[in-house]
Amino acid sequence: MLLRKSLIPALSAALILGFATQPADAAVHKHHKPHHTQTKAKQSKLHPACKKYLDRRAAWYKSKSNKAELKENVKARKAFRQLPYKEQRIQCQAAYEAFDDFDHSKFRR
Repeated sequence: MLLRKSLIPALSAALILGFATQPADAAVHKHHKPHHTQTKAKQSKLHPACKKYLDRRAAWYKSKSNKAELKENVKARKAFRQLPYKEQRIQCQAAYEAFDDFDHSKFRR
């Protein structure tokens, strides 16, 4: 019982101090950019490996005058942007190497 009587005022004091410092912390962090916005911006950016692959694919389909596949290329560009930046590199490098079967390495850059 004696422990409870001494513990309750200590906990209430800790809660009051916790709530008192919360607005001060919020004001400090208000002016800083959150880390998730920087990550989000990087995710929407297209990796250079993807640009290289998509440009090669577009050049191939332009030479074949295939407008339907050129539209698909635009959709693929948007789809790659939805992937995480590191995953873009992996997927696009593999697709770039696999595209050799189609263009017989004519549009390699």
